[in-house]
Amino acid sequence: VTMTGNLGGVISIQGNGTNNNFGIEAFSNGTATVTTNNGRTINIDPQGGATLAGVLVEGGVATATLGDSNTINIGSGNATTATVNAAGVAAVGPIATVNAGNGTSINVTGSTALSGILADAFAGNATVNIGNTAANTTGITVIGNTTLNNNTGITAESTGGNATADNVSVKIGSTAIKVTGGDGIFADALAGGVSVTTAGNVNSTTGVGINTRAGTNTTIAVNGGTTSGVGNATLPSIQFLNRTANTTTTIGIGAAGTVATDLVGNATTPSLTGLAIAPAPGNVTIGSVVVNDAGHMI
Repeated sequence: VTMTGNLGGVISIQGNGTNNNFGIEAFSNGTATVTTNNGRTINIDPQGGATLAGVLVEGGVATATLGDSNTINIGSGNATTATVNAAGVAAVGPIATVNAGNGTSINVTGSTALSGILADAFAGNATVNIGNTAANTTGITVIGNTTLNNNTGITAESTGGNATADNVSVKIGSTAIKVTGGDGIFADALAGGVSVTTAGNVNSTTGVGINTRAGTNTTIAVNGGTTSGVGNATLPSIQFLNRTANTTTTIGIGAAGTVATDLVGNATTPSLTGLAIAPAPGNVTIGSVVVNDAGHMI
């Protein structure tokens, strides 16, 4: 599916809380792709529902590409209603890629299992590339149930068992991510490596800012903006898991980057008990960790 032509255009589904509604869907046992034009707006189910997506691509090689200044609104706009299992953009298949241009605005509101962007690969790489922010755009905002806390701004996961071919890569320009009810970025390569690079704000009000899990090496680069989570001993701002011995997690904070911890109440300075970076809880993380801080860690 390739959308061309002039700037703009609206796709709207008013489902009255119904299920299985997708603004654009492409399915193939081979290669499936969706490419939207610049300025496209997609609105799905303002009254809630289950299994919703602005763009859904399923295929042997699944690729979703948003043009510049795309806006996707999913769900009820009310976190107390039953929007579940929903994503702004989802690519699912053995190999899964989501690309979004500059000025992306994705808003997903509901209850549980929500993602702004989902790249779900089960026999190859999962890749997410997002451009820079632009005027009058919101970035990626996900608001969901804070009890289960299983929502994300971005989920990129590869569940294949090949340590060299099943990797996860997330690269974000200055586009901001804000999540209530889960993690800002969740990147998980069951057997392979993980790379996460950000240059904009990544914030979770109830979870971890950047949460990675890997079978081999992990690289996290906060090159700009502020990455923050709850930032305490339970939910640090950056959390990592190494599944394999003799692997390394390398975390870099660039000169323009900040990793911030918990601000208690209305305080304007960090808590003395704040925790910026930590391994996953329990004795599940093995390997080594390296932190290079050329920016700000507060």
